[in-house]
Amino acid sequence: MDQNMGKMNRFLRLTAGFYLLGVGINRQSNLLMVAGSMKIATGLTKWCPIVHILEKKAQHKEAANKENPHELDKTQVPVT
Repeated sequence: MDQNMGKMNRFLRLTAGFYLLGVGINRQSNLLMVAGSMKIATGLTKWCPIVHILEKKAQHKEAANKENPHELDKTQVPVT
């Protein structure tokens, strides 16, 4: 599994994860404990599935633009 986050992103995820986990334990909130655990897991593994999906979409879009450079993107407005 490749890493898809930098050191600062990892640090922020771990910090937020431990904070959410602590608050979740204190308040007995399963949602906060799960959210904190997920942030800790992504920080420890240096891999986030959401970032992975977004990178794949960006690569796919970039490849499509190289194949059809004159085709307008749906978000682009033609200038007249």
